[in-house]
Amino acid sequence: MIRKVGLDIGKQVIACRARNHHVIQMLGGRGVHLPAGLPGGWSKSVSEEERKEIEKIAIENLEFAKFSLQVFGSVVLKNTAYADLIQSDVFYHETYYMGTVDENNKSNFYDGKIRVVDPQGKELLKFPAAEYFEHIAERVEPWTYLKFPISRKWDGRDLPTALTAASTALRRSRG
Repeated sequence: MIRKVGLDIGKQVIACRARNHHVIQMLGGRGVHLPAGLPGGWSKSVSEEERKEIEKIAIENLEFAKFSLQVFGSVVLKNTAYADLIQSDVFYHETYYMGTVDENNKSNFYDGKIRVVDPQGKELLKFPAAEYFEHIAERVEPWTYLKFPISRKWDGRDLPTALTAASTALRRSRG
């Protein structure tokens, strides 16, 4: 993509990222794994000088975002090969969704029930947060440090049975 849009735009992307890391460092004391974030707040207040600097950076980032959208429209969306690629199955990922909701199924970040829906929006599970581990297991993959939440039931079978069946079918299909 850099070859298509030019080295100057690539440098602008890197500069935007550097600006944002500077803000993170300013607010949290370091660039990653910030010690300043606390549940419900932040352990460090922002000085007036920092606020002004953050505002200046935000304005720069907003202008860069507008510019990026223009480039995306003119370079990517107007190129049928790129447009076909981004609309192909390569970039399509169907997934289930899980979040905390109130009694009206509206997002609630502090209280409520855990709701799981399928890719079409059909509710599959809804349960109190205290029952999380009765319904959800967490799987680790060797290629990431993330944990993946998965249902303890799959098509009415216990999760280990379903995973074993899927793994066996996959091995058989590969020969």
